[in-house]
Amino acid sequence: MSKKSQRLLTDRAAVTDVLNRYALGVDTMDAHLTASCFTPDGRYEIGENEVVVGRPAFIEFLEDKTGIRKRETGLDGVDIFTHMISNVMMEFDGDRADVQSMVTAYVIGTRDATGVMLVRCVRYYDEMARDGDEWLIARRRHVFEWMYETTPTAFRT
Repeated sequence: MSKKSQRLLTDRAAVTDVLNRYALGVDTMDAHLTASCFTPDGRYEIGENEVVVGRPAFIEFLEDKTGIRKRETGLDGVDIFTHMISNVMMEFDGDRADVQSMVTAYVIGTRDATGVMLVRCVRYYDEMARDGDEWLIARRRHVFEWMYETTPTAFRT
């Protein structure tokens, strides 16, 4: 295998690791782990109106249980997140990469003291940058596609 092919495989694995680490951070509600997936000045754009810039602001955003999460989901609180990332496409250009992925997110929480489960489809459009041996998200566009709502039969609280 050529050095170029080895580098491509290594880069693809590193980018996949960042995507999975991000999902784990959101699912475990670990704002610091989630923010570590971004460059120090990384941008997170949700829809047309919400933009968060920089790790400290992103941590604050993730820890805010009443802001964007409530506006996006309509839930009073979120107890469980489960993110599954698929259909990942990567294009590398030196120390930069454009990455697109589809996410199915299961969100369980309450609205008016009643359990609610949302199944949401979101697309992430990422601009990533190499930082040493690691890849980080420099800019993420979070684009909502669709949502389905149902009642969960059981969930941990």
